[in-house]
Amino acid sequence: MMILDQFGKIGVDFVLAAVVSAGFAVLFSVPRRLLLACALLGGFGYGARALLMRVNHMPLEWATLIVSLVIGFLALVLARRLRAPAPIFAIAACIPLVPGILAFTAMINFLRASTQATADGAQAYLSIALLNFLKTTLVLSSIGIGVAAPSLLFVRRKPIQD
Repeated sequence: MMILDQFGKIGVDFVLAAVVSAGFAVLFSVPRRLLLACALLGGFGYGARALLMRVNHMPLEWATLIVSLVIGFLALVLARRLRAPAPIFAIAACIPLVPGILAFTAMINFLRASTQATADGAQAYLSIALLNFLKTTLVLSSIGIGVAAPSLLFVRRKPIQD
């Protein structure tokens, strides 16, 4: 029963992330015929990350790197099939992976530390802020590497001729 509950939560995550990806795709003026692909890829990415974290107990940073690499490869496949640029799919699909809560918590704790009267009072807030800032940085770096690496490895540029 516990496993069914986890998959139910992952299904809800899939749907919500698909809506977020489609919303950002609309914001970025993606053509209407490509919105479903953006939504499905975003839902898949967030659901897969949730699956890796909840079932396999993988850390957030590693799960994000793996999923963003998969999104980057699938974006290349969708780009060829649907005759559109790959970043349309990859960027919209990676938006739900951005760690907004971690960044917010880091900034709030930095502000709390700055308002403390003593160094001892600020130390607890600073340690939480630095940990969240480091996690945010690692997750954003993972997204960047995952989106860029497949294109750098598999998209062949035409050589410049003199």
